[in-house]
Amino acid sequence: MKHFTIIFIISCWIWSCSESEELTPSGKQDNCFEVSADATDPESIYRKAFFENTGVYLLYNDTLRHELLGEDRYGNQVFFTETIDLSWTLNDISSIKYLFAYLEAWEEKQIAGDFVQDVILTCFSSQASPYSILLVDSISSWEKNGDYGDYHVKEADIRFYIGTRCTALAMHHLSEMTENEKTILAKQVISNIIMSSLPNYQGNLMKTYDSYANNRYGNYLFYLPAGTDVRDLGFLHTLVSYGSEICPTKTQDLEMYLELILTQTTEEVKNTYKNFPAIMAKYNLLQEILKDMGINLK
Repeated sequence: MKHFTIIFIISCWIWSCSESEELTPSGKQDNCFEVSADATDPESIYRKAFFENTGVYLLYNDTLRHELLGEDRYGNQVFFTETIDLSWTLNDISSIKYLFAYLEAWEEKQIAGDFVQDVILTCFSSQASPYSILLVDSISSWEKNGDYGDYHVKEADIRFYIGTRCTALAMHHLSEMTENEKTILAKQVISNIIMSSLPNYQGNLMKTYDSYANNRYGNYLFYLPAGTDVRDLGFLHTLVSYGSEICPTKTQDLEMYLELILTQTTEEVKNTYKNFPAIMAKYNLLQEILKDMGINLK
């Protein structure tokens, strides 16, 4: 009798679902990074075109939405506000908060957008590009004093920050920069976007790249045979730690090679390191890795 009752209840539930209206997902949210379809102001039109050209959402404000929910018991309006939280990650809660001063003039916004679209994002395919770009005038970080303390300024002038779902760039005085200054800024941003994901790349190309270090990442030189030239091991140069020479870590090594790719031509690299086959091999391997990631720096 017990089994019959359970089967009867399930049958009634299935019947009631089939007879009811079509079900719709609950809690469905709009894409708050996307420009409203009916927006026709110049900024919205530009942001739509930016996304169509790059596949990246363009933002000029860190507030994604500010919606009226209703009123509280005292008649005060209650809002739901969602912002770009640069400190948010999937597995960490940070005590650091980021504040922004916004670009005001439309001309400034367009100059900044053109710079990012034409100089920075051209290196990245859609799979490698940031999810969104926030262009502001300035960025500062604030850190909390303990669990219940006030916030104090940690860093007053941050040029850029690579977040989980947004890359924020401070564009103050961009229109006054020389072409050389713009080039330096672009390379810094490109390098940091790449390094936010490059160390996590998995594949045979990276295994081959790592094989040249032969587990020597971060090793002190006094552990190596006397007279060892680290360039023969594929390291561009050593670092100093507590007064002693040390091989770079993997992340530091990748940063060095990435800088080499960004700042020197292939001919210059060949002329400098032609007698160090391990360096040339890693130089070529990293370019293959970047291409596999959807990044083309040449």
